[in-house]
Amino acid sequence: MLRWQVMKVADRTIVALNGVLDENADLRPLGELSGNVSIDLSGVRRISSTGVREWIELMRVLEARCKLSLVACSPASVTQLNLISNFRGAASVDSFMAPFECPRCGTEREILFDSFTVLRSGLHLPTVTCVDCATQMELTEVPDRYLTFLADQRATRGAKLAMA
Repeated sequence: MLRWQVMKVADRTIVALNGVLDENADLRPLGELSGNVSIDLSGVRRISSTGVREWIELMRVLEARCKLSLVACSPASVTQLNLISNFRGAASVDSFMAPFECPRCGTEREILFDSFTVLRSGLHLPTVTCVDCATQMELTEVPDRYLTFLADQRATRGAKLAMA
């Protein structure tokens, strides 16, 4: 089941999604949003193919009415960003979560990263230290593959700027 909470912060509307984006998710009420909108995907744990279709339709509806950004994209949403070319629509991905594991003690954590900082670093994630044993943690995904969505976003933005 997918739930959401809508908050107004200054001139921005923040929509925090939580749960599973699947055939039971009715995103149509969110199609009424307008203005500056950030969608927080940190609570999205799974996305089915039907959920992808619903999401893409929402992005299509909102891109005409909103300046969109996606924030705190969960690993499940990053997977879809990497697999589905129009999953983000016209939205920018401002931040994302990356899954890390400690090779020494097995501690697992999802770490929030700012997309623009990672882009400026040449698509390199900073070192993450385990809070339990002080060992350097490892990304549980192949870095180049996991960060494909950022390279695609950079390429798309560059092409749009060149056309303007």
